[in-house]
Amino acid sequence: MTAIGVSIVPREPNTGTKYDYRASVQVKLREKPETYANVAAVHCHKTGARLHCLAADESRENFWLRRSGADLQLQLTAAGEGIEVIPPSTPTGSVQILPRNPEYQLFVMQRAPSGSCAL
Repeated sequence: MTAIGVSIVPREPNTGTKYDYRASVQVKLREKPETYANVAAVHCHKTGARLHCLAADESRENFWLRRSGADLQLQLTAAGEGIEVIPPSTPTGSVQILPRNPEYQLFVMQRAPSGSCAL
């Protein structure tokens, strides 16, 4: 993996859900020309100092986001956690980012100057 980005958007108020945010993940993979993005809509809720992000099908999307100073950490640390991403040109060509690969257990990203998320 050569680059990763996460977008976090607050949910609309009064939607009748426990989830506070929606998240999307985009990645650039080695030797792949396209930007891959997560498959499903991911909903996040605050758990202590972190956001726990899940898709309706938790086997496809299950990860944690945490502030670390000015940076954001995406954490994949336990069995059952991971992110499934696909290229736009081949929706059936998914790639799973799983914590069993040490390279994929922790990503630290610099904060972008867009909207804010109160972690």
